[in-house]
Amino acid sequence: MAVTVRQLQSRATIVTVEGVSDASLLRDVLDAIDQGATDNVPVVLDIDDLLLLNRAGIGLLVAYLDAANRRVRLVSSRLSARRILRRYGASSLHVYPTVEQALRPMTV
Repeated sequence: MAVTVRQLQSRATIVTVEGVSDASLLRDVLDAIDQGATDNVPVVLDIDDLLLLNRAGIGLLVAYLDAANRRVRLVSSRLSARRILRRYGASSLHVYPTVEQALRPMTV
């Protein structure tokens, strides 16, 4: 698994996860997001190039995103990833198809 973190001035922190992961590796990424995140700057978690995530990892991701309450914006252009997330309880979670769309101002 490879993780890239980049800052877009004060607009957002982009975290890109690529390759193969499991719950323990993903937990490290999510913990790092929590440590570096600020309330005023959203985090965009781009999993578009995440090839494989086991069941425990999916459950962890769904629970984390639910608790993040729109502070973390998830990106995946793959329909299969969005279906899997819905199956694991993320039916109300919005998944953005691109990083650019995730960076647009959110409306309530």
